[in-house]
Formats: sequence, C-alpha cells, structure tokens
Amino acid sequence: MYDVFAGIGPFAVPAGKRGCTVLANDLNPVSYDYLLKNITLNKVGNRVTAYNLDGRDFIRTVVKDNMILQWKCNPNASIHIVMNLPALAEEFVDVFRGLFHGSESDVPADRNSLPTVHLYCFDKTDDPRGVPLDRLDRNIGWKMDRHAIDRHFVRQVAPSKDMIRLRFLLPWELLTAAREETLVSSTESILIREEKDISDSVIPEPDSKRRKIV
Repeated sequence: MYDVFAGIGPFAVPAGKRGCTVLANDLNPVSYDYLLKNITLNKVGNRVTAYNLDGRDFIRTVVKDNMILQWKCNPNASIHIVMNLPALAEEFVDVFRGLFHGSESDVPADRNSLPTVHLYCFDKTDDPRGVPLDRLDRNIGWKMDRHAIDRHFVRQVAPSKDMIRLRFLLPWELLTAAREETLVSSTESILIREEKDISDSVIPEPDSKRRKIV
C-alpha cells in the first residue's frame, strides 16, 4: 500500500499492524516526524516505511520503482494507492498519466494486476468545477470508465458538502500514455487532518483505541 498523504499515520499504522507492507509519505515535516514516532511506538517499523516528499515526486520515484519491484516478485501483486487529502488530492492524479511511458520494458511482461487508487475528495452542491467524476477525468487527462468507479460516501462535512471516496483501477493505457503538458502546482498545503470514519475491505478503518497517538 502506498499512502501519498499519510499525515501522522491514521491509515498507514493500522495497515502495518494488519500485516500490510506500507510506504507512507507526507510533505509536512511536523506530520512526518510524528509519523516516524507512531511507527516506532506501534512497532510496525518492519512493515511501514516513511518518506518526506512532495506527493507527485513520491509517486514518480518511490511508488513507480516499488511497483515494478512488486510485479517482478509477484505478477498478481495487490497494489493500492491511498490519496487522503480531500481538499487537494484530486489535483495530483495527473501524475498517473504516462507514469510508465518510456519505461514499459522495465515492467515484467507477465504483469497481471493494476494499481487501485482510493481517492478522497469533496462533493459540494453547485461546485463551479463540476461533479467529482468530471473533475477526475479532467485532472487525470483521461476518460475513465464510470461503471468501473466505486463511489463511497464517507461523511457530511457541511450542509451542502460531502466527503467521498472514489475507488478505481488505473488502466495500463493511461499509465503508458504520452504525458500531456499541463501547468500544475506541486505545492501541497499543510492541512490538519482528522481521522476519517471509513470502512473498507482493503484499507482498514483507523482505530484510535488500537494505536498509540503521540
């Protein structure tokens, strides 16, 4: 599991406790320090590795290289990318287009699995940017199959604003497509993120009773 905006580890640490191998990243140096402390306190250092990088850089380098390694070890490897930064995460999905463009030969020919993205975002009434699925297509630079996207309601954050999770596979054609020239900012705002009440069969629900919070 790759946790792009890990914070202090509300997803990464419980996942490590359940036996998942996790690469967890956060740009905020304060969050990163507490992530390291929580990894140590919860004794998951053998399962969870922390990084202090920009989200796009993390995906382009660490995630890309590790995915290739996972496929070489197991062509059917289960690969999950968590993007839990509702206010900004959807703006980072452009990094997936062309992620393996030009390096297709590095990926094992017998690869059978595709990465699954768990994208958290806001769905707000009368949002001038459009509905979440339209924004996803626009940001990722690809027409995604609407029938293959799982939309999950997380919670209401305001009378006309919901937090949702979009779960979808990244098509191999998208991952190897030519990159588009787009003007995007790699600056991630430092946000204080509270734990989300999320239930998922793959991504475990954070449980404060089972974790030590510094």
